[in-house]
Amino acid sequence: MVSESTMIKRHPLIGWSLLVLAAGWLSGGLFVLPHAQSFSSGSDGSDGALTVAPNQGNITFDPFDAARWGRILDPDGDGVFNFTTITVGSNTTLIMRGDKSPKPVHWLASGNVLISGGLEVSGANGSDTTDPAFRRQVALPGAGGYAGGAGGSGALPATAGDGTGGGSGGIQCPGFLGSINVCGKSGTFTGNRYLIPLVGGSGGEGSYSNNGHFYGGGGGGGAILIASSTSITITGFVNAVGGNGVSGAGGGSGGAIRLVAPTLGGGLIQVFGGSGFKTAPPGWIRLEGFSIGNFNIDASVVTRGSPVDSASLRPASAIRVTAINGIPVPANPTGSFVLPDLTMNSSGPVNVDIEATGIPPGTVVTLQVFAQTPTDLSTLNLPTAQATLLGTLQSSTATASFTFPYGFSRGFVRATWTQ
Repeated sequence: MVSESTMIKRHPLIGWSLLVLAAGWLSGGLFVLPHAQSFSSGSDGSDGALTVAPNQGNITFDPFDAARWGRILDPDGDGVFNFTTITVGSNTTLIMRGDKSPKPVHWLASGNVLISGGLEVSGANGSDTTDPAFRRQVALPGAGGYAGGAGGSGALPATAGDGTGGGSGGIQCPGFLGSINVCGKSGTFTGNRYLIPLVGGSGGEGSYSNNGHFYGGGGGGGAILIASSTSITITGFVNAVGGNGVSGAGGGSGGAIRLVAPTLGGGLIQVFGGSGFKTAPPGWIRLEGFSIGNFNIDASVVTRGSPVDSASLRPASAIRVTAINGIPVPANPTGSFVLPDLTMNSSGPVNVDIEATGIPPGTVVTLQVFAQTPTDLSTLNLPTAQATLLGTLQSSTATASFTFPYGFSRGFVRATWTQ
């Protein structure tokens, strides 16, 4: 039996408030202003300078492409990149998708960030195929987002979008859509307006037809944080939009973009949801700077503040599956339905080993698995498995038991708690 897992971080929801006082004093009739405010992104510079030349067209951002970057970026795979400077030239777009960067992207820079080209952290559009073997090659999300659901036809049902806000449940389609029997619901964005923790958009649900076509839902927009100790200037664009659903399928929700630096200057930033039977909701944009310039941005999806808490620029916690049936899971699973992350042969329940950091012991974790090609209700809605974390806040483990269906499967592990 072949199985596959994509492990997605889930972080605690951190609430905080901070009062910032700017002090001045009066001496001899002269008012003296405090020194200029400073901020550190916390980058140690270990990933060097990220420099992408202009006029390169579309480039897939693959941290493990040492031939392009001259080194492996983010070698520990935690999604945090420690750059000195970041430069993306004009007429060049870096595309960040969940197959190469499954975790939310945290770009930290000790120096200037200049995006003259583009960063595309958007979900892919759903697909239209008549071959059941290809229907589960679902729409990829942007980095840190969640995939779209598969279309259904005949005896094969449609599937929900991935993620905690994944579209599910279906809607009876209006008559003008003809052969589309059940339309898919759009994904929703489940993060908060401050983008702490940093999460991407959820995928749209596939639609169900009786014409032999499998119409897939759109992938969710991804999640990216860019922080600089000096400045961020965007004269190009940064997008984390949801992918479109096809022929009655649901669109993926918009994702998350957070920019943090003493000085922010802007171009186009977009986090709208993908189209579908109904357009998916947008994600959120968070701008933090002492000086924030004008951006081409939808004001209804943005909040602003000052860069006061560098601790929030890194994931506060993490959870991942380390082994299934005693077989180690790669530290950076791709979640690809082309090449599995792990292969095993067992028809009964197996142990799924989970480890966490920054999550209180005693928290119950939930494992959810989606089959590649569900053929009946028993594989369409697989039961979840739960286990309790034991250990310390810094390091805890749990073991769940699960029976995987035959074929490819995609898995998520998550934890929810109050702190």
